[in-house]
Amino acid sequence: MKQAYEVEVDERGAIHLLESMPTTARGRALLVFLPERSRNIDDALISERALATEWLTEEEDAAWAHLQKKT
Repeated sequence: MKQAYEVEVDERGAIHLLESMPTTARGRALLVFLPERSRNIDDALISERALATEWLTEEEDAAWAHLQKKT
């Protein structure tokens, strides 16, 4: 079961979940304030997993091999 959930805190201090969580979840929680993130960074992080399935292949490595430094 997932243990961490991203939330936003509005100007009144109300906490809003950014994703659903099980209604059976009960207990204590720890709220950690993080710096604001750029939307561009969020988009890049979201895209990374999807793009990795295309990029992390032997065919892709072979296609870019000529640009690798030879040591």
